[in-house]
Amino acid sequence: MLKPLSIICLTLLLSACGMTAHHNIALKRNDLAKQQLEQSGNLNELTVNGTPLCAAAMTNNMEMVRYLLDKGAQVNYGNAEGYLSKSPLHAAAGVGAVGIAELLLANGADLSSRNRENLTPLELARAEGHPEMVELLAQYESAFTAWEATKNSNSVTAYQQFLRDHPGSMYADQAQAQLQTLQMEAQKQAALDAMEAQLPVSVRRDKYMLQLSNYLKQQDYQKALEIFPKLEALPTAIDPSFNYFYGEALLRTNQPQRALEKLYRYVNQQGSGATHYTPALQLINQAESRL
Repeated sequence: MLKPLSIICLTLLLSACGMTAHHNIALKRNDLAKQQLEQSGNLNELTVNGTPLCAAAMTNNMEMVRYLLDKGAQVNYGNAEGYLSKSPLHAAAGVGAVGIAELLLANGADLSSRNRENLTPLELARAEGHPEMVELLAQYESAFTAWEATKNSNSVTAYQQFLRDHPGSMYADQAQAQLQTLQMEAQKQAALDAMEAQLPVSVRRDKYMLQLSNYLKQQDYQKALEIFPKLEALPTAIDPSFNYFYGEALLRTNQPQRALEKLYRYVNQQGSGATHYTPALQLINQAESRL
């Protein structure tokens, strides 16, 4: 299909005067910029001033920011050597475009990216003297740090605390969903525990020992650590090697202090004739070196 004459003329005119989509975005000639981008098919064309999205953010051109994001422009792509154009968020932060920064963050903009001066968007906003932007990015950075810690903890209490501290953050929906999942899992586990508690102690011991043996063979130490306390709580004699394997599992999951407590208990109780005496001493040395 032939292009309309107006578009052909426009293309020739823009080519003649060297006006790119970046220029037209900066001048807020948005219709022209959109036509150029549609013709080129490259939403992430890179220049010294970054991508079209960088140009839109740098000139507080909200219409083009929305357009580019809707079309699939990369939210974290820019000129690696740029001061403002390292990323679209740097561009917005450097000029104090708070509304655009909020939109970029909602679409996954990276708070930790650093420009050629080794500045994050927050540090850049502070250097350029944009207090509202500093406040916004500091809030997002605080929420991001808390979110990473919450995910690592992955507990009901951690997600509840996150939602109390950051109720309106961009991670709130994910936190609520994961909290509900964990609460459902906890309810199921409580029901299983109630049924298990009705078993005779000897049967529970055999059940736990079988589970523990399988986890240790698979070197799934995190799962094994869920079984040790159950065995410890039973009113029956504990296997002589119990504390050795408990200490090993703790050490393999990077808990050297707790590992030492179990390993020392094993050596003290079983003495130098213990089955795992030498390996226990080796694990003790490893644990002490990690403190």
